Amino acid sequence: MSLLGYVSGQIEREERLLEQLSKATFVLQSDSLGLAERVGVTAEDVSRSRDQVSAFAARLVAALARNDVDPAVAPIVKRILQSPMPVSDWSQDLRALARAAGTPGPFPHQVLATLSSIVRFIDVGFTEELYRLYGRR
Repeated sequence: MSLLGYVSGQIEREERLLEQLSKATFVLQSDSLGLAERVGVTAEDVSRSRDQVSAFAARLVAALARNDVDPAVAPIVKRILQSPMPVSDWSQDLRALARAAGTPGPFPHQVLATLSSIVRFIDVGFTEELYRLYGRR
């Protein structure tokens, strides 16, 4: 496979992940603020978003706990490792995110902040991959 094909596939995966987690963040934030009905979010949307966030947080916790990183989360793990926050704090916050996703009721603000940070990491990585693909920056 050519480098262009590889990078293109990587970008496509990151784009899907960014879209899924961005939507899940919106759904969970609107639900937590009591605005779900006003913005057209259904109980099924909330349930699906909780499942996606829980599974994703669990994958990140597992990746941080071992050296064998799933290629799908490798760019995010790289950003977590480069961040000024200790890995143990990230692991704790991601576990809290997974717990909150499995618990009925509104998400705590701090947990939503962790989810938003992860979405930002994906967005930055996605943008950098696009720049790399198109030779800009």
